[in-house]
Amino acid sequence: MADIFIDLDNAVYSPTVDLTLLDIVKRLDSCWCEKATCITQESDGDIWYWDAPVEEVILARHEANLDTGLMPLVGFKSLVRNVYFEIDEESFVAKDWKTAVVTKEAFLAHTTVIKIDTDKEGYDASKTRI
Repeated sequence: MADIFIDLDNAVYSPTVDLTLLDIVKRLDSCWCEKATCITQESDGDIWYWDAPVEEVILARHEANLDTGLMPLVGFKSLVRNVYFEIDEESFVAKDWKTAVVTKEAFLAHTTVIKIDTDKEGYDASKTRI
């Protein structure tokens, strides 16, 4: 049987893709994760959704050691979701991952929302495409 070696002493750094973290989050999510206050990314490409106060996460992002990430500063209890951005099964980091903190306001400001007035006379739901 082959041995498996997991190196917990050294950080993993994924390659960078020419997208901002906001661009990546918009590609991954069509709507905001309601439990989250903000989103960051770690060196291995893991995207973390936090419920901690935004100011706390911004401060942590500024002070964090890139090798150990935000977890020691923000805490596991504040993590509500995580996901990787992958291309052909390889994780990538955003070009601004070291500094980016995506907020709900930023996400919504760059998301198109289409509202259909269903109260309008003559509206026929059977002709609506989703």
